[in-house]
Amino acid sequence: MAVFLGGDGIEIHTPHTLAPHHRNAIQKILCSLKNRKNLLLDTPSRSGKTLSILCAVLGWRESPALREKTRHYTTPKALPRVIYTAKTHCQLEHTIRELKKTQYRPRTCIVGSRKQLCLHPGTCQWCSQAKRVRDTGHRVDNVMGMEDLVVFAKKNSLCPHAVTRECLPDAELILLTHAHFFSRADRLDLEDHIDFAGAVVVVDEAHHMDDVCWEHSLAEIETEDLEKAAHCIENISVQKENEKVLFVSNAIRKIAEETEKIPLSGALLVFSTQPIHEILRAAGIASSGAGTFDSLLSETIPFLDQAEKLPVMELKRFLRTAFSHCAQQSTSTKTIRVEKENGKTAICCLCTSTAHFIASLLGALGVSSMIFASGF
Repeated sequence: MAVFLGGDGIEIHTPHTLAPHHRNAIQKILCSLKNRKNLLLDTPSRSGKTLSILCAVLGWRESPALREKTRHYTTPKALPRVIYTAKTHCQLEHTIRELKKTQYRPRTCIVGSRKQLCLHPGTCQWCSQAKRVRDTGHRVDNVMGMEDLVVFAKKNSLCPHAVTRECLPDAELILLTHAHFFSRADRLDLEDHIDFAGAVVVVDEAHHMDDVCWEHSLAEIETEDLEKAAHCIENISVQKENEKVLFVSNAIRKIAEETEKIPLSGALLVFSTQPIHEILRAAGIASSGAGTFDSLLSETIPFLDQAEKLPVMELKRFLRTAFSHCAQQSTSTKTIRVEKENGKTAICCLCTSTAHFIASLLGALGVSSMIFASGF
């Protein structure tokens, strides 16, 4: 083991003596963490990038200076969590192997889907026993990859997927794919178990972020589904004698009607968000009131069955994508697309700026720093 002395006397322990480019990368990481800034780290592939990042971030996290700031807290959870994302689980397994080379042993949790981790799909036989991990003192190694987790779970008659959910609240280092972190639906599921506020997020393979932005900022809905949702909500308004719910129903129907009126020279029309403001005004909603309308939509959801909820949820996602952080963002960072195919009209919204996509995420989660690492 070697020791590198960073800024403010922070000791970074590494498995071997550092090359100059490693020391330079670690210094930049420490500086960004200290000042709660974001960092883009562009280094050659196979240059020890992953190991440098892990040692720098975990060494900073365990430094006496940071622990002094949080000494009035009684649990390690007061220290910032580290969220490490990569494109694939194979890359995350590589990260686990690199971590095992170091002296750092944070409580680690690798996140996978139910399809990947559940040993008994369709049954809760082992899932219901997951609390035994903490309640009966089963020892979970601090650093386990997905294969290690499955072996541990089988040995103790536990469900690996349930074990990860049980271990998440206490995890200090959480590893997950880009899809899990940047997909709003998957991230909301994780937010039931962990708090991202103040966390340090490492995005490995960051050169894929343009694709991630396009994939996970897209919201699409068909006018036919809007009509169905309006009809269902209208029935609720009659049953509940609720004028607010009736307003929601009429507004959704108007959004569908105004979308159908958009003239298309062909099968596709692409434009900025400005016409959406006009559609909302025609539906009785000012763009500044999109948040209030979103809240009204949320109030109707408990009264809908699963099939009826889907178009309402997609409309909520569409409006949030179109108007998220609109005060800070230019409409040029959003694209609205109207398509007509087989007699059906669909309206889509996506963010065309990776920078604004990331900025929206930072604002929503309240993380302290993001480190984007890319190889070439």
